[in-house]
Parts: sequence; C-alpha cells; structure tokens
Amino acid sequence: MYDKKLTLFCEHNHKWIPTTFNRCEIYTVVAENLTVNGVNNVGNIKMLIQADSDKTIDGKQYIGVAEYNSKEDVSNFFTFAPERDFVIEGSWEGGEGDDEDYDVGFYQYMNETRDAHMVTSAAWFGLIPHFEVMGK
Repeated sequence: MYDKKLTLFCEHNHKWIPTTFNRCEIYTVVAENLTVNGVNNVGNIKMLIQADSDKTIDGKQYIGVAEYNSKEDVSNFFTFAPERDFVIEGSWEGGEGDDEDYDVGFYQYMNETRDAHMVTSAAWFGLIPHFEVMGK
C-alpha cells in the first residue's frame, strides 16, 4: 500500500509547477454513460497521498490556494486548486510546463499523452496524516 507515484501540476503565474509524490494509492473508475448524443466517457480518480502531520510531503509544504497564488516563489509549496490543478500517474522529469510551448496548451497536451486528471476536491485527514484528492 502507498507504493504508487503521482505528479501534481499547480498553476502559478501562467506556468505549471510539478510536484511528485512517492507515497500514494490511486483508485480509478472508468465508465461510459449513454446519452441522446452518444456515449460520454466518464473517468474518476481517487488519490490517497501520505503526508507528515504538518502537511509536508518530501520537504514541500501544503498551503491554501489563496496563499499559494500570493507567493512569489512556490518551489517549496503545493496546493490543490479544484478545476485548475491536475495530476498524472507516475513521475514527470520535464520541469515546469508553459501553455505557450504547446499548441493545445500544457494541460491538454498532458491529457492527450499521459491521461491527466483535473483535481475536483481535496481533503486533509490528520489522524492518519494524508490527503484524499478526487479528480476527473
């Protein structure tokens, strides 16, 4: 358990800042909904990310979205901004992403090549310190 890796991309000043988490559990649900317009693919992901009791993971500190957005240097921080930040399974060695470097934007590029999941919600559980992050 907690033997998977995932990479979170947080948007900051029009750049995507990656943070790789090494102690994760990942649960995915893939389904198809039949609609009057055809088949609509639905995929949800639930991620459990182990953390220290002070909400740090591998030396990076969790902070709220507003505080994250106000910081000049976010290299030692991460956040979970719903409907903005996204995750991929595994690690990412490509450094920061910039929408202008990709014809379709960085998120769309990652979704086409690595199956990116948009963060929809995140919760902190302190008794057994971990984040529970939902995505689609």
